[in-house]
Amino acid sequence: VSSLPSTMVGLLENGFQNLTLEGNMTTAAPPGVFERYTFVQFLALFAPIALHVDRIVTPIWYIVGVIGNTLSARIWTEKRMRANNSSAVYLSTLSITDMLFLIFHIAIELKYAWDIDILQYPGVCESYYLLYMTFQYLSPILVLGFTVERWIAICHPFVKEKYCTPSRALKVVFLLIFISLSLCAIQAYFLS
Repeated sequence: VSSLPSTMVGLLENGFQNLTLEGNMTTAAPPGVFERYTFVQFLALFAPIALHVDRIVTPIWYIVGVIGNTLSARIWTEKRMRANNSSAVYLSTLSITDMLFLIFHIAIELKYAWDIDILQYPGVCESYYLLYMTFQYLSPILVLGFTVERWIAICHPFVKEKYCTPSRALKVVFLLIFISLSLCAIQAYFLS
């Protein structure tokens, strides 16, 4: 006990009886930074350049993406492109999915870059995020389907005529849409 500082010895001997913290105690935790500020206010105060870059660059990417995906969808859905080309089914669906994802992402960008919340109505938020996540999940799943279809065509050319047809590609795309929608429905249930 002699090696301890005198304050510790006093606390041990008195059994912490003289120790009072009533004046220093708080009952609630201090509010977090996002409880004090909205996301846009936080960026405006602490990272104004990031907010300005987000407000300038993101709309440019939306414009480029929507125009590019619209042109791509138009090209891949032409009758001569999809006549005997199963890849056209995957690529046209992919471009439409990506375009819809960009359009749906605008509402999130309005909330986090401009502080405009258009999804505050009951039911709208849940259905919106269901579709938003469906398009988000569908894009890489379509790329996977397209990659498998190309793998079959290149590595197994003799079964290509059997498996790589536009009608089979259309069935696979509908199956992938159903899978993506099912996965997102589970998440949308927990979001509500």
